Amino acid sequence: MPLFRKSDDKIAKEATAQAEFDRLVALSPAALGVEVMPAFGPDGPRGHGPNGGINILQALLWLNQAHFPSGISYIRQLQEPVREALQALDHAGLVLTSAGPQGAWTSATRLGLASLADGTLAQRVGETGMELPPPSAG
Repeated sequence: MPLFRKSDDKIAKEATAQAEFDRLVALSPAALGVEVMPAFGPDGPRGHGPNGGINILQALLWLNQAHFPSGISYIRQLQEPVREALQALDHAGLVLTSAGPQGAWTSATRLGLASLADGTLAQRVGETGMELPPPSAG
């Protein structure tokens, strides 16, 4: 018998966290952007960058706290997917990323904040949750 055994509760929390991590990394950059965008809202971290922007680490910490309240961390594994998600949000005009002497800072645009507030975020970023049919020939 092992000296230390994980409790059933801890095993269940780890399984739940792993399932959520798998879900997040399976999302397209645009869909993950929808998950990340609330970090720029009133419940997100308060940025200290230009125009109150946040950096990638603040976005990752917020995402980890919002999706993994059990304290399990997936910050390292989510870094590249979150970068791609921020890029998708930038391309949709919902955030603006600027580089400075202290690194890159991302801040929500007025359109991004309005989309977050009025629930049109998924449509603005191009994620409706449904597959679009292929264009018809002819």
